[in-house]
Amino acid sequence: MIDYRPGGYGIEIMEWSKMKMIIDRFEGETVVLEYQGKTYNLPRAVLPVTAKEGDVISLEAKVEKEDTAERRNKINKLMDELFEN
Repeated sequence: MIDYRPGGYGIEIMEWSKMKMIIDRFEGETVVLEYQGKTYNLPRAVLPVTAKEGDVISLEAKVEKEDTAERRNKINKLMDELFEN
């Protein structure tokens, strides 16, 4: 699929994305990551136990279509039950 949105430059949209981030620091059970000059907090548990400050890590994200559909169906059924009464 090609991204034709303004600023999209016709770049192909992937089913998943991958980005490299720098581990800035750990704050208890939270990791502070730096990406393109901004910081983001995530649970420390998402990283390998060997990760340390200054490491460059790759994070990948993928939309799980089947899981999403199952979740939506479950929510729709609950809503139907709730609003039938």
